[in-house]
Amino acid sequence: MTRTCAGTRQHRVVAMSAATHTLFLHVASAMTVFGSLGLELAALVAMPRASTLDEAKRWFGVGRGVALVSGPALLVTLVTGAALVSIESWSWSTPWIDVGLGSIVLLAAIGGALTGPKRAAMRRLLAAEGAGVTDTLRTASRHPLLWTSLLARTGVTLGVVWQMTTRPARAPGLVAAGVFLAVGILASLPAWRARR
Repeated sequence: MTRTCAGTRQHRVVAMSAATHTLFLHVASAMTVFGSLGLELAALVAMPRASTLDEAKRWFGVGRGVALVSGPALLVTLVTGAALVSIESWSWSTPWIDVGLGSIVLLAAIGGALTGPKRAAMRRLLAAEGAGVTDTLRTASRHPLLWTSLLARTGVTLGVVWQMTTRPARAPGLVAAGVFLAVGILASLPAWRARR
């Protein structure tokens, strides 16, 4: 009996340790995603204002660095989230887990579909530029889709945090995810108006 109790306690300690370390990695990777969004915002604001080609390239490099960091951070968030589902004996059919997972997939899809092609176009322009920053490059670097992508992804990310902290039922969770996405998209409208 004593050995059984000791073994059970040891198993709980190991499980708590695994859960604690996994949760730390999960939160740290989510914070990295938020930090990446902040750096992307800084680059998005600064690049159109660059006075030299070198300065524009530096800010473009910040954006490239963000992509290199945010992708793996998002993957770590997914992997550690999946591990927590197993460790905590949750279910994949739990509504807030499903909506959160779908939101993370949406987050990656928005970045790939909206930001990726625009950054590729800017990369080509930077390679073709002469000594200065042209109006074409400035226009490309302030394209409204870049703002829509960034702010929509910020809204989705905040929505995921809301899902994880409040753990709602499916219907309220889906509504909230839609609201966070919509607020992000609406926040980008001034960038579209400025383009006119």
